[in-house]
Amino acid sequence: AEAMALADRIAVMDHGRLRQVATPSQLYREPADEVVAAFIGEGMVLPVDVRAVDGDGTCDADLFGHAVKMRCASQQMRGARMHACVRARDLTIVAASSRGVDALIDHAIYQGGHFRLEAHPVAAPDLHLHLDVPEPSALRPGQTIRVDVADGWIIPAAGK
Repeated sequence: AEAMALADRIAVMDHGRLRQVATPSQLYREPADEVVAAFIGEGMVLPVDVRAVDGDGTCDADLFGHAVKMRCASQQMRGARMHACVRARDLTIVAASSRGVDALIDHAIYQGGHFRLEAHPVAAPDLHLHLDVPEPSALRPGQTIRVDVADGWIIPAAGK
């Protein structure tokens, strides 16, 4: 957090390997690989299939059968088994009849003014999601919710 606040460029290293050098904003918004995505800002790395690459820096993708529009590099290729970085702020709970991904709540942790929900997609129990919901909240562990994804970044190094 201090580096993000003070530096104009940051280098992220993992096990002696340089993963990415970029501005704090670019590290957060456009991580180069899964390691940077997970390390910076608690990014969630989720599998996606890129269905179409638009000319405006966005892609149409499939996330557990849910069509989502995500940001991507201009040279992004279409393909299955890609990964996307999604942030908690980009996840919202929607009505069960709305489009979205079904998830099962594992934990509801009160954090003063809001709850952090930790959940897993029903379609992928080994993956973890986290999102914040305002209080009061009647959501409890074991409950199924539907989550919409408003934004995400197709990780360029994913699938390589």
